[in-house]
Amino acid sequence: MVACKQQDLFPSNFFSQPWIIQCHGANKHTTTFIDPMKTDIEEKEISEMNGKLCFGCRDECLFLWDEQTTKCFFLDLNSLSKFHLPPLPNEDIIFSNFSLSSSPNHPNCTIILHGVKLDQDITYTVPVVESFLLCCQLHDSKWNKIPLEQDIIGATSVILDGKLYTCGVGRVIVFDVMSLLAGQVDMRTISIPMVAQFPRNDRVNMHLVESCGSIYLVRMYSYGAGPTNCIDIYCLNTNTDEWLRVDSIGDCAFFLSDMSYVSVCTPYVGVESNCIYYVPFCSEDERKIYKFCLDDHTMAFSIIPTEKTAYESRFCWFVPTRLQRKDSSALPAKVLNEASQDKAFIENLTSGSFQKAKTCPWLMYQEKLDGKCKLLDPLNGIEDSTKIRLPSAVLPTQMLCSKDGWVILLDAANALFMVNPLIGDVVKLPSLDELDEDFCGITFTSGPTSDCLVLGFCTNRRDESIKMYKWHSGDKDWTIIYGDEAPFRASNTNPVIFQGELYCLGETGELRVFNPGEETWRMLDKPEPVYSEDEVPFQGTQECYLLELGGDLVSVFKYNYSDYNVRIFKLDTWKMEWVPVNDLAGWTLFLDARCSFAMSSPLECWSNKIFFSAIHSETTKSCATYCMESKRYNVNFCETKKPFSCVWLEPNLIRNS
Repeated sequence: MVACKQQDLFPSNFFSQPWIIQCHGANKHTTTFIDPMKTDIEEKEISEMNGKLCFGCRDECLFLWDEQTTKCFFLDLNSLSKFHLPPLPNEDIIFSNFSLSSSPNHPNCTIILHGVKLDQDITYTVPVVESFLLCCQLHDSKWNKIPLEQDIIGATSVILDGKLYTCGVGRVIVFDVMSLLAGQVDMRTISIPMVAQFPRNDRVNMHLVESCGSIYLVRMYSYGAGPTNCIDIYCLNTNTDEWLRVDSIGDCAFFLSDMSYVSVCTPYVGVESNCIYYVPFCSEDERKIYKFCLDDHTMAFSIIPTEKTAYESRFCWFVPTRLQRKDSSALPAKVLNEASQDKAFIENLTSGSFQKAKTCPWLMYQEKLDGKCKLLDPLNGIEDSTKIRLPSAVLPTQMLCSKDGWVILLDAANALFMVNPLIGDVVKLPSLDELDEDFCGITFTSGPTSDCLVLGFCTNRRDESIKMYKWHSGDKDWTIIYGDEAPFRASNTNPVIFQGELYCLGETGELRVFNPGEETWRMLDKPEPVYSEDEVPFQGTQECYLLELGGDLVSVFKYNYSDYNVRIFKLDTWKMEWVPVNDLAGWTLFLDARCSFAMSSPLECWSNKIFFSAIHSETTKSCATYCMESKRYNVNFCETKKPFSCVWLEPNLIRNS
């Protein structure tokens, strides 16, 4: 138990729930404690922590470093006693992650830090001039320094069974710990699965987590400076070095931050299991706390206003170990079934709901990565389900876009399918082996009739040039068309086929157009961007949408998860300029990056509203909306859940020949 005097130093319920701790080093002589359940903030002055930096927490012990004196130690938060370590160098060095072989209370505990030395003499960039590992055991007099040639990019590393697992570029690097302690390098590499192509992303935050004797790879995706938009999880078979995509972490919970993690293998009081809690490292004024729920594959977040963060004030999780129920064992993670299906079919589990609601799009999303999908009618409060099974498909699948009741799906082996989830039709498209992380968007003209045309494009991240993929019904392969090298920063939304041409929206409102008949690209001089030079947002910080509304091309701009007004523009094709739209009149919009639709509202209460693919649960599920008349949202986005994979689907019960 914690002594009363020491317990008074911490927040009142500190040892009965998880907390987020922020130490400020020499910048601030208090420690910030954040209650993630209430997003309350408390400042405490604890002499043992004042002026220190925190690398992370393990078994109620903080790993602290005094940057000025170079002393580092573990601080037991129960007794405030210290476990001293050798001093750490502080000359232009950044430490990116650390790992422990056991609890800091164990006499043979091994500590391994990854550090990089930076060249501060260069003005415009800060290149890494040295990468290395520092290794020691408790009470060693110095750290062993092992130079590295490999790039280590993961936010967290793992030590299990005498091996250090850490993330590199496209692989996991495995070191023998005893060799490292002896100053030698004994290593091998394990390839990691290909990263997700959609939603569009250019940042992948990778975490390795040890939980209940298993190693997990957790990858969180984002685009530019925007929020996390997707997550995938794999479990390593240490006997075969194979990664298995998992659908669940069972009765466990992971708490992830920029440099460390805490895993809980048994149920906690007041903590929901089968969830991942995550605090990203960023320099925003508002810090987001994400909760990824694997029961229904949704992500939610809350916001805590904090001071601008820097290297000196990273966050870490404190999770009291006393709350674990020792008599319970963790449920095994559920591995996705990757067996091939001999026969393609879709089992429609609906009860006629679609016959009652053919007028508006439904939100289709996956609660599990097993082919089962939920369907939500946001206007009538109706929820139904369907199950998708694909021939020779490798689960899971990603929903890429939809049109006329058809959805294009991408499976884990990069196979593409066009599926009508309501009637059971499945069409396999040619494989798109060249699809890579530069994928920007895809759309199609109609269901798989003889006139169906599918168009997708990629942009090169180095020079922002464009490459187009084109497939017409009956073609055996995709046609690849290379565009000119005129730079174009595409927005994170699918393109739209408008008046026979493909329109791609730029992040500030510019347009680039592809003519499929002539197979040519052109960058439009007009319309002018919707943002002035001093208003241009940071890349990825806003959501952009492009759609057709009553014969007009419409663009929509909304800041991510913010209560700012939604900006809508209609393209005046005569003057070629964006005209602001302040009233949708009798129209309703359904917006998502994968596809957006406009519908003539059958009821007045639905008109002039915008529906987003973020689910709000009260007595019945609904979607977050924005009213153009009142300029208000019906619910704060912090109170919604965003499915990992979803798409707006137009009900279509007509079979194609």
